[in-house]
Amino acid sequence: MDRKADLDVALKFVVGRIEEQAVQSGEPLTHEQRILLTYLPNFTSMVIAASGPEYLTPIPRDINYEELCALGKTAYLKNLKQNPVRLEWAIASVVFKLNRHPMWSLLQQAGVRTLDHGQMGRIRLCIHPFDVLNVLGVATNRTVAVGERN
Repeated sequence: MDRKADLDVALKFVVGRIEEQAVQSGEPLTHEQRILLTYLPNFTSMVIAASGPEYLTPIPRDINYEELCALGKTAYLKNLKQNPVRLEWAIASVVFKLNRHPMWSLLQQAGVRTLDHGQMGRIRLCIHPFDVLNVLGVATNRTVAVGERN
């Protein structure tokens, strides 16, 4: 299993959908947003171990990050409305989570649900590099439906 290839495919899918949604909204991504989308911060490094008001440091809002989350949510909901059984977003989220990639935090903020163990058992989804590529529609010219064989 090539985790790097899976991560690259998932990143290409999510970034492409966010960029597409930005264009459709009438405001393409700014240069700063593209840079942020490429180099997302790792929010786990910002966790404060101590507690109490004297240790709390206010963190300014990141408007660009908030806009990316909003675009991600809109793109996700739009895809979900068009075809609720497709799993591209959920699989991308699982790939990001397995790789501990910061894009997982953006998808969580956007409301993308990941597959839980029960769902994965019910659909008998075995994440294999070619399966991820096929589900995301990159390896072939068409998207493979769940349960369909090539």
